[in-house]
Amino acid sequence: MVGPAKLLSPIVERISGDVAKTLKDPVVVERLERIGFELAGASAEEFRAYVKSEADKLGRVIRDAGIKPQ
Repeated sequence: MVGPAKLLSPIVERISGDVAKTLKDPVVVERLERIGFELAGASAEEFRAYVKSEADKLGRVIRDAGIKPQ
């Protein structure tokens, strides 16, 4: 789940807590998995670090391949 940049910490914490609580419900988990979701739990900071590392990695691939916007 993502939100706007610079979202206030109390809001991030509230949403993260609510989502974590919801994902403990086996009915919710089963329904999400049935439609193709792959659930993985992470803190907001862990997710932020993951997104940054993926963006950095893809940026290198794009630069190394010489891909230019059209």
